[in-house]
Amino acid sequence: MASKKKPTTLSKQEVKGRVDKAEMDLSLSELTLLPIREMLTYTRVTKLDLSCNKLADLPEELCQMRQLVKLDLSKNVLAFLPDNIGRLEKLRELDLFSNRLSSFPLSFGQLSQLNWLDVKNNMLDSQLASIAGTCVDQRECADCAHNVVAFMHTKAAQAERARQENLLRERRALAKQKELDEQVNAERRRQRQELKQRRREEREAEQREAAAVTTLQDDADGSEDEYTRSRSKSNGVHEGRERTSASCFRWLVVVLLFLSGVAIMAGSIWCAREQESCVQLKVAVMEKFEEVVQDVRQKLTQ
Repeated sequence: MASKKKPTTLSKQEVKGRVDKAEMDLSLSELTLLPIREMLTYTRVTKLDLSCNKLADLPEELCQMRQLVKLDLSKNVLAFLPDNIGRLEKLRELDLFSNRLSSFPLSFGQLSQLNWLDVKNNMLDSQLASIAGTCVDQRECADCAHNVVAFMHTKAAQAERARQENLLRERRALAKQKELDEQVNAERRRQRQELKQRRREEREAEQREAAAVTTLQDDADGSEDEYTRSRSKSNGVHEGRERTSASCFRWLVVVLLFLSGVAIMAGSIWCAREQESCVQLKVAVMEKFEEVVQDVRQKLTQ
């Protein structure tokens, strides 16, 4: 594989040998790369000749040589000029003969001092070529300079207006988008607030429901306790009454038995005196005693 060809340039000493007072002549040097660093050290050079080389482009740093009055770039292979060429405000003569230029940067309209321009033998677009003319003599080159600078100045102004209009449209679009974003954010905030409020109301409703259930349960428990206490009290009173009744019955039985015993003893004593009557009385007493005992038993079992 063939190695890449090394760019052709000049050394510091070679550049120094090409400088004569205010003129730097680097023509006919087969240059493909400008020794721009060495060139920038000569701040008093006002005439620069770079013609008859093989330059395909120019570095932006070339436009730092703002003291230039004359610049010869003829017979190269330039397809473009530096975008900031308008910084060469003192430039009066510019030779671009025989290159491959099709257009000029917008800053070309800032070369207000330019009074000579040759653009023959390039590939300019039809409009620019018509404005530039034929450049066959001094007068036509002067007209070319004036017309091309005026055309590029107008084109730059149009481009600036278009840029401002685009910037204005972008600002309006951004403002509208910002407004829409604010509306969307406001709607989202409103929805979040509504969601928070709904959740808060749901929690409050759940809390009220739980409190109501708790209250009902407490009321039910209280009623049950009250019913239990009332039932217990009623049962206690009833049991007390039953115990009192049973006690009364027991005492009644004891009294009856005691009276029956007294009656039997009295009857026995009387029977000892009256034998016949005693038998009848004894039978009657025993029958009556059995009746009393039966009544007592029935009442006790009830």
